[in-house]
Amino acid sequence: MEYRKEPGIRTLLFDVDNTLIDFTACEKDALEKTFAGHRLELNEDTYQRYQSINHDLWRAFERGEVTKDTVLLTRFGALFEQTGIKEDGRAFEAAYQAQLGQEHVLYHDTVEMLEYLSKKYEIYYLTNGVAKTQASRLQLSGIDVYAKDVFVSELIGHQKPSMEFFRYCMERMENFDTETALMIGDSLTSDIKGGNNAGIKTCWLNPERKKQEEGYIIDYEIACLSDLKIIGL
Repeated sequence: MEYRKEPGIRTLLFDVDNTLIDFTACEKDALEKTFAGHRLELNEDTYQRYQSINHDLWRAFERGEVTKDTVLLTRFGALFEQTGIKEDGRAFEAAYQAQLGQEHVLYHDTVEMLEYLSKKYEIYYLTNGVAKTQASRLQLSGIDVYAKDVFVSELIGHQKPSMEFFRYCMERMENFDTETALMIGDSLTSDIKGGNNAGIKTCWLNPERKKQEEGYIIDYEIACLSDLKIIGL
């Protein structure tokens, strides 16, 4: 697909998980280590049940139906109830977050592209993740240095894709203009929808080439971060 060049872009808004950091790999490793630390086996059935519970809770959070505390404090309890595991879900969550904060697997082109882009654009990170965990992972991975600021929903009190979240961020970005910004992320419901709500151009990171869904305005679609050069960045 041919794209026009985008010489007018000045600000890049990056999602973090599964955009810059391979959250799928980090999550799996953290889960396995936390389960092992509790002398439990993370088999495929348990892993898939967790994925389903977690996915549904985060989507509800994005829609504003539940709080982040509800997501974090109920997901393992629900999992353990389904699987018959005798563990305290809240205590397990704390152990999991501590382990997840140590996981920082990057995609093969993350550092290269951030190094390249940071010389030409103002870069910000926008995430719905847990503040303490994200801060640790960004620092350990070394990519914190490329962002002028990091905006975390937990600290803001609103989440992507809400306009309240984006308004808060935009008001704190230097010389921000929606016409010269680009939101880059893997999630249609969080990143692309959020960009649409805020009137910002969007770039969907879609390595699995999932089918585009109705109801979203996607200005660009890429398979990896390196493809950002293809759209003229």
